Amino acid sequence: MLGLHWSKLRYASPYALAFSTVASEAAHYELLARYIEVFGLTDELRALSRDPDDCRAFAQGYNGPAYAVGGYHQKLARAMQ
Repeated sequence: MLGLHWSKLRYASPYALAFSTVASEAAHYELLARYIEVFGLTDELRALSRDPDDCRAFAQGYNGPAYAVGGYHQKLARAMQ
């Protein structure tokens, strides 16, 4: 996750965001939840399934427009199995 989003995600600084990823597993999940909420990916998260096509919207919203190059929609679908 890009540190440039620290303010939008309600962290005190880019360093606070970065340190949250190693502070604890719960803090890492908190960062993910904030990202999903702030960037409006709730519906896309709910749509995840074993079908890679169902995972495209979330993968694009989270990983950016080049998500398909990394196969992130396919990786999400496999993780749903």
